[in-house]
Order: sequence, then structure tokens, then C-alpha cells
Amino acid sequence: ETADFPQPGTLYEFSRRNFPLKVDDLFNGELETYPKRDQLLRKVKKIILEATPTCDYANKKWKKHRFLLGFLWPEEFSNKIKTGDSSCKSPIIEYNLKRYKLVFDFRYLMTAEFEEFKNNKRNYSLKHRKKPLCQIRHQLLVDIQSRLSRHVNRPGIVNV
Repeated sequence: ETADFPQPGTLYEFSRRNFPLKVDDLFNGELETYPKRDQLLRKVKKIILEATPTCDYANKKWKKHRFLLGFLWPEEFSNKIKTGDSSCKSPIIEYNLKRYKLVFDFRYLMTAEFEEFKNNKRNYSLKHRKKPLCQIRHQLLVDIQSRLSRHVNRPGIVNV
């Protein structure tokens, strides 16, 4: 059931080549001239996080899936993660006996109707996802959601 209707915090690996988010978007420096570029690109994994608030899920007020796109970024390259208002990186996690950071770009927050997600109508549909990688802890999900809400609520430039 998790594959058809994920809970908040479900993390998926994305298998399509044309993932909208590029490693360049979150790389600190010039990726094309980075000596370990190929090694990084082989090890980084494209991910999708179901970022819907848990209270919507628990109270049955969930209207759409909210997905946040990002990468499982190998720890050995963590010094090359770009920092800024639109990105978020987690503490180090271990997955399959390897150490990573979850890195998300808030500019790639997407929504999908339940049927779109279930029936393969969008790029992040079931056809292009593998089984869930894991369910992140509630505290980490809340931290990511909090940073995301801070990013969304920026006032921008105000002219008077």
C-alpha cells in the first residue's frame, strides 16, 4: 500500500534520466571542471520526498501529494553542496552501509493529484519510481517542512 499511497516522509529513488533537478543546481562550484565529476555523478541518487504535512494525513485532509525533489548526496562530496535559502541538507544518514546527506532544492516543490500519481500521468509517477527507499523520521521531516515554509514565505522585494 505504501507504493500506491505513500505516507508523509516516504523517500523514493527516481529512475528516469530527465529528472527536472540537476546536480549542477546544488553543486558548489563549476561541476564541468570538477576533477571528481564522474565519480560524483555515478554515486549521487535522485530522490523524491513525500513532504505533505503529517497532520493532513492524520486528519484525512490530504488533498494532493506534495513532492520535494533532491538527491542522496555521498558524504565524501558533502563539502561540494551549495548552501542558500533554496536548498536544504540533512545530517549524515546511512543507507545500504553508505553515508549520505539528503539534499533538497525548494524550487522543485511539486504537487500531484492522487490519481495522477497512482496512474503514471506525470514524471514522478509510479512507473519512474523504485520501491520506497525508506521513511524518514518525523523530526527530520518537520525540520525540512519548516525550512521549506521559511523559503516559501520570504517577502521578496517590496517597493513603496
